[in-house]
Amino acid sequence: MTSLHLRPGGPVYTRAIVAAQMLAQIGAFALPALLPGYIARWDLSKTEAGWLVGIFFAAYVVMVPILVALTDRIPARRVYMFGTGLTALAHLGFALVADGFWSGLVLRILAGIGWAGTYMPGLKAIADPLEGVAQSRAVSSHAAGVGISGAASFAFAGVIDRIAGPEAAFLLGAATAFAAVLVAAMVMPARLPRQVSPAAQKKICSIFGRCSEIAPPWVGLLAIPSTPGSWRRCAPGA
Repeated sequence: MTSLHLRPGGPVYTRAIVAAQMLAQIGAFALPALLPGYIARWDLSKTEAGWLVGIFFAAYVVMVPILVALTDRIPARRVYMFGTGLTALAHLGFALVADGFWSGLVLRILAGIGWAGTYMPGLKAIADPLEGVAQSRAVSSHAAGVGISGAASFAFAGVIDRIAGPEAAFLLGAATAFAAVLVAAMVMPARLPRQVSPAAQKKICSIFGRCSEIAPPWVGLLAIPSTPGSWRRCAPGA
């Protein structure tokens, strides 16, 4: 059970998910950072090198609407753990298995799918429990964290490549992505939040005098959609 301090929408929960997003992206740009070495090592053409970098983003674009839509039907935790887990496996495979263009291409596709299951589902897990200023701050923190981690991905890859070789850079990405899996397992709720349909909300508020004092206490806690991805409480006069 999620503790009170880690409840969705709480500051500790938000920081934990932002940290998980940053961990998941540490290995994202290892290949672009180390691409000159792989071009020489695998004897890649410029076209093949471009495919290895671009297929990551193509896989992300294709899969992100599918995986984000799944979070309306199953807990975001499952989608997020799938995404970060696949990211970890893709980086691990690039470190230990990839030996040329085609194997590298398959693993980059998997990495792109993994990021599709990580970035937007993670953002949705942060934003959905919040509203107004708190939601804006959480989304800004998420964007800042991902940007910092993306920049750090280039730096870490270069430093580790000099010290221990390119495979070690991908092993680091795999380890940090797996750490993101653990964070999600610990802090994300295992069930979808209970929601009341808009028609039921209007009917209940009408029955109980527009959420007046005679209504049971739970009526005032009904979530009424205000803007996509955000919710407000049912207030008197709603």
